[in-house]
Amino acid sequence: MGSMRRMTDDVAESIAKWALDCNYETIFDRAAKMKPCPIGQKGACCRICHIGPCRLVGNGTGEAVGVCGAGTDVVVARNFLRMVAGGAAAHSDHARDLVLTLRAVARGETKDFEIRDKELRRPDRPGGAH
Repeated sequence: MGSMRRMTDDVAESIAKWALDCNYETIFDRAAKMKPCPIGQKGACCRICHIGPCRLVGNGTGEAVGVCGAGTDVVVARNFLRMVAGGAAAHSDHARDLVLTLRAVARGETKDFEIRDKELRRPDRPGGAH
């Protein structure tokens, strides 16, 4: 890992330094050793179906396409969309917790939180949000 600072948080940085001092391999060490696949690095590797993986590289006769006929632009867009959807799904529990907390507050089922502005401001009420 060297002496370069890896974390913005001081506590996390001290843990990373401790790992280095103890010769524990970290994500940074593994990333430094890893040689990215030049096809996957560009997002041009498709593993959506079980016929592939299709590695879209040009063959000199035009745009490369996968078995399904998808070109590089489609494969890159699919890969990006799947990553975004996966990330959003992985963190949807935060939104669920917030909704359950707000519902508990509204029903008076918790004493840890309170609604301070009792006047609901809605667009359909006088003085509401615009």
